[in-house]
Amino acid sequence: MSSYRLLEQPSDEALPDKAHAIPCSHSSNLALIACLILTCINCLLLYASSSLPNQCVDPLMQVTTENMHQLRRPSPFIGLQDVQRPVPPVERELVNFPQVQQQVSRAKPEMVYDDDPLAYMSVEGLVSPEIRRVLVTDDVSTLIQFRVIDFGMEMCEIHLRFPLNTTVPPASKPFMVSLNRLDERVPLNTRTLSYNTRPKQTSSILKLNINPWEDDEVHWWQKFACSWDELLVFELECSGEEKLGSNDGSCRLEWWQDKKEDALSPGVYLKQYSTV
Repeated sequence: MSSYRLLEQPSDEALPDKAHAIPCSHSSNLALIACLILTCINCLLLYASSSLPNQCVDPLMQVTTENMHQLRRPSPFIGLQDVQRPVPPVERELVNFPQVQQQVSRAKPEMVYDDDPLAYMSVEGLVSPEIRRVLVTDDVSTLIQFRVIDFGMEMCEIHLRFPLNTTVPPASKPFMVSLNRLDERVPLNTRTLSYNTRPKQTSSILKLNINPWEDDEVHWWQKFACSWDELLVFELECSGEEKLGSNDGSCRLEWWQDKKEDALSPGVYLKQYSTV
């Protein structure tokens, strides 16, 4: 049978004397002083950033919908300009649909139209169809915005195409519409876009006679040079002073436009052609 023996308790003489404890090293004191200094500096910086507005603030916190266009848009086509290609370039084309199609009203200059009029809630969530309205009357015009896309596709062609039997009211009198070019430095903000806030007109590129009595379809286009990432903003409106019919509301053009290449009519769209 094993026996047990109590451990001996250490005597007071065996315990280290507090007076002879190992002193803190010189490096430990320096580290403690450095921590205190850095803490003071951080407190001063925090106080300075809170007392000076717009200082020491994360730049991304200042990005809003209104100033987002000021951010640089770097090209994703790095080095493609150095690739050898056949001359003349291989013929290629693409259809570019509008980013924005929205109405403004001269009669209600402060009114902002709904930028997603066909949106609806389903069991999966909010559904936003890409179908957009084009409406032109004596008081309402439609603004259309494109952005030039893809590399080496820098010859653009704006198309205006629609059948008269579905876009013009029955028994409508002849009238005239204009397609104008607007200032393109700032993208359209559909949440604030109204007649008073729309961009300024820079030029008028088309005055088109619409005669439902003689024509079945209108298809007009015009080529012009463009550059990648360039904004193109147009306004389609009634040409009031040169209207062929009487000023009785005879000027009316309306359709709903989808983004399908097999159904370009009716629609306003942009074709881009290869340049390299």
